[in-house]
Amino acid sequence: MAEKQKACCVCGDSKEVGENHLFTCKGHGCDVIVHRACYGIVAVPTGLWFCRKCESQERAARVRCELCPKKEGALKRTDSGGWAHVVCALYIPEATFGNNRTMEPIITSKLPKEKFSKPCYICEEAGLETQATHGACMGCHKASCRMAFHVTCGQKERLLCEETDPRDPNNLVYCGYCHNHYKKMVRQKKKHQNARKPSSTGERPANTVSAAASPHSATAYSQLSQLSFQLPVSIRSISPPSSLPSAQLCLATPFAAASVQPPGLAPPPGLAPTVQPPTPATHGTASNISPPSRVLSTSDPPPHDQ
Repeated sequence: MAEKQKACCVCGDSKEVGENHLFTCKGHGCDVIVHRACYGIVAVPTGLWFCRKCESQERAARVRCELCPKKEGALKRTDSGGWAHVVCALYIPEATFGNNRTMEPIITSKLPKEKFSKPCYICEEAGLETQATHGACMGCHKASCRMAFHVTCGQKERLLCEETDPRDPNNLVYCGYCHNHYKKMVRQKKKHQNARKPSSTGERPANTVSAAASPHSATAYSQLSQLSFQLPVSIRSISPPSSLPSAQLCLATPFAAASVQPPGLAPPPGLAPTVQPPTPATHGTASNISPPSRVLSTSDPPPHDQ
């Protein structure tokens, strides 16, 4: 039987894109595995790598996340001297990082008190009432829902996801849903995707460009793949990531759909082709590896955009 592929403790993905490699902690009994961008590893270690918890050599009994009852996982120091999971800080909007590049310390002192007063419904349903009130909970992303749960509980139940920020299409919002609304959200997305699929007659939906009509689609896909660990997709969905349809990839190419001419046809007289080749990809280095863009801090702005 094939061994299960190990995945990042933060994003849940096992893929390595560009220089966004996976690092495994070599501490005794530690099973932490993280992507370079998911844990804020700026300088690539030459020898063995240790997570912050193992590096501190603090007694395991004293290490506990301030935001959830889970003790294991990818932890970082907080501004109060304690510990918190990186994934907890990402999915609780009020939690931030003191330094966006290194993703530490995690600022928990500014969290509103009501965040710590809501019990985790997942813990309560599992009969863990004492754990339900420990730490801070995130709320269901459905505006009318009052369900709250620990980030790590939602991660275990595969309820966490990423959505495009309606105010900024280039940014992602890290959010999660309760079991009921997560199922509804998945059904709605599938229904929307099916509505955008080409019909049996071969017609394409409006405002899309086929891969065959775009001579740069393969180049654009390669470019996006190389840059994916620098974009918000660096913290890829906690749920298994799904590949982009070819039509969406074509829309990501840096030229207008209206300017693409079908293969074998010349442009109209007097009109020069306007297709421009995509900008070459920039490979990641230790100087431009950055954490996800949702992380906000006034003390240290991100080194570059997504």
